[in-house]
Amino acid sequence: MTTSKTVLIVAIALALALPAAGANWTNYSDDFSGFRVETDCAVHSTFYETGVNPLPEPYLQYHGNGAARGLLFMGCGDQPAGLGYCLSYDAAQSRRMIVGTFTLDVAFPCDSQVGQNPPGALYYATSHDGVAWSPRQSLWSGRQSIPIRSTEGTCYILFTGDRVKIDNVKVTLSIAPAAITVRPNSGTTIQQAIDSARTGDIIEVTAGTYTGSGNWDIDFRGKRITVRSTNGPQSTTIVCGSGHRGFYFHQGETSDSVLSGFTIRGGRFSGSNTLGGGIYCEEAGPTIVNCVVEECSAGLGGGIACLGGRPALLSCTIQNCSATSAGSGVYLFDTEATLAGCTISSNSGSARGGGAYCSGVSLDTTFSNCVIANNRAVAGGGILAERFTGWGQQCRLSIANCTILENRLTSTGSAGGVDAGDADVAIRNSIIWNNDGTGVAPFFAVDVSYSNVQGDYWGEGNVSADPEFADSDCHLSDGSPCIDAGDPSSPAAGEPSPNGGRIDMGAFGGTVEAAKSPRSILHVDNTRIQPGSYATIQEAIDRARDGDIILVWPGVYEEEISFQGKAITVQSAADAAVLTGPNHACSFYMGEGAGSVLKNFVITGCSESGIFCNGASPTLKNLTIVKNAIGIEGFGGASPDVRNCIVWGNPRAALFEVQAKYSCIEPTSWDVQVNNIKAMIGNVSSDPLFADPSNGDYHLKSYYGRYNPRSDTWVKDSQKILSPCIDKGDPSDDARNEPRGNGDRINMGAYGGTRYASKSGEATCP
Repeated sequence: MTTSKTVLIVAIALALALPAAGANWTNYSDDFSGFRVETDCAVHSTFYETGVNPLPEPYLQYHGNGAARGLLFMGCGDQPAGLGYCLSYDAAQSRRMIVGTFTLDVAFPCDSQVGQNPPGALYYATSHDGVAWSPRQSLWSGRQSIPIRSTEGTCYILFTGDRVKIDNVKVTLSIAPAAITVRPNSGTTIQQAIDSARTGDIIEVTAGTYTGSGNWDIDFRGKRITVRSTNGPQSTTIVCGSGHRGFYFHQGETSDSVLSGFTIRGGRFSGSNTLGGGIYCEEAGPTIVNCVVEECSAGLGGGIACLGGRPALLSCTIQNCSATSAGSGVYLFDTEATLAGCTISSNSGSARGGGAYCSGVSLDTTFSNCVIANNRAVAGGGILAERFTGWGQQCRLSIANCTILENRLTSTGSAGGVDAGDADVAIRNSIIWNNDGTGVAPFFAVDVSYSNVQGDYWGEGNVSADPEFADSDCHLSDGSPCIDAGDPSSPAAGEPSPNGGRIDMGAFGGTVEAAKSPRSILHVDNTRIQPGSYATIQEAIDRARDGDIILVWPGVYEEEISFQGKAITVQSAADAAVLTGPNHACSFYMGEGAGSVLKNFVITGCSESGIFCNGASPTLKNLTIVKNAIGIEGFGGASPDVRNCIVWGNPRAALFEVQAKYSCIEPTSWDVQVNNIKAMIGNVSSDPLFADPSNGDYHLKSYYGRYNPRSDTWVKDSQKILSPCIDKGDPSDDARNEPRGNGDRINMGAYGGTRYASKSGEATCP
């Protein structure tokens, strides 16, 4: 095997707050002829070079040669591979609005490496901060052009896909010029600028404090324009007064009506039915980005009220607001609102729904990646949802990857976290912790899954354990039980590497601010070609922690290894390495369980047994165990999970006091009479037909093709010769990493599930 890089597996974790140093996004291109993507990107799945055995996780791999070389996305199970960029004009213009295009070639290859059954797919989403994302969009084969637009001066773009190749990336960015600029005390108010604006115009408001007529009760008048501050909400404030609010959207504004980067303070309306102390959206759907609404009050929706329409609140903060009737922070009625990446905190009053109140005849609202904390209410300290009295229609609320924390009640009998009433509420990948009363009510009536709910709550994947927050803004510390504990089907590609291939629970799960998986990858290479590698497997095991993965590069390793009770995976990195020891190659005797995994090795030459288990139950997969006295032996109630293995040519016994599934077991008298191998699930007992066992080549013969390690080529055996171990492994195991023509079922033996697995047919494409 040859490669142009020494280190064949890369899992780089980058600083994510800023674009990659050195990348000029104003006019950027990459044809993937080199490796610059690995440092220019912001988030990514693991990069693998051709010939490396990918771990059971999504990955990226260079595909093709010369001008045809591109970047291949390969998913794993329900998880797509991901690649994300953080685009910015330059540091000096960091708060200017940017526009541009991201163009790329998209192809769905079908060759010896990758097929299109099932068909591949590629999607993209954009974000101004890597937390609040746009709905994902599909991309098709051919040259694709994606518009880039961000009011915040930075734009993240995340690609997720499976069985798809991208090439010839080109990015162009420029500063979007403002049509109108508003400055404090200039004689021009924000309202006057809006009144004179036309469709598509950008109004930029410079830093300062704005108040009085024309600078409160601001009305977009239905226009598709952008009103943004040049310096963000920390520097640009609209101060309201009694009887005034910051903005009023009520003339059918759409997502193209954008408000960005303001603090709105002190809007106050008295009366139980007044709406929206800071912002009021009435039958409108504007996009409100990176705004702070604080110290506002009203009867309904002290901070923000939305009645009808489809508004989007992205990365906004609603804090220290109050209401007398409902929704001290946010009031949502009959709306299809989206709240993403928002913080709703420290809102209080005599209202129901301290953080948010959700109700109506046809409410369909989503909270994602939000922190809802330290709010106070009579009922539903964090969120209260209920059907509108007397109508009996739907009230649908989705809460995904939110942290709902330390919300308080001023009376008993309700839920301090989420009070769902009779609404249709679904909660997923969320943390609901340290709230008054119960975390979620009614008990058993809310669809809660893969969430950490204090006091337990029925549902798939739920836990109840201290989330171990690292700081007051609810990021997770190392060792948190919420890391890699979200729904396995939720995309994790937006999280930084290493992310364990599974989304975190809580407000930062699935984002560039997610806590990293504690998993490490350690390399072993007794030739010491791989930089930073260990010379022996045992040395790497000694340094490993639970969850780590040890990749062993090709070679013969003469040592007896012990997992020392650790829940780690030890596997060959490329073509199978060989383990041999004076007595045993590997011993398990410290209570190892299913999380201790040994896979993709040839084990040979041991005077006793290849693998020894005493009171342990490790996972042993895709091993070829040959020419030892005994293949695998067990004592003390050992019950290893042995599958996809070939145990052959071990004269005393293939298996002693253990059983195997979907494996090739030589029928010695002991195995037939005592182990009763014929009764084991999926086993075969025919000659495995090794390629050249006398010279240590245990690849499986096939007239469709097998790998020859001596020549580093693929060869075909005589016609009609096909090992009985090909396509006979566990049918539930993923065979996609085997070469095309694999029958969609994993092989038995050390090479099963890898690039070096022998073929069972010709690779065909539709």
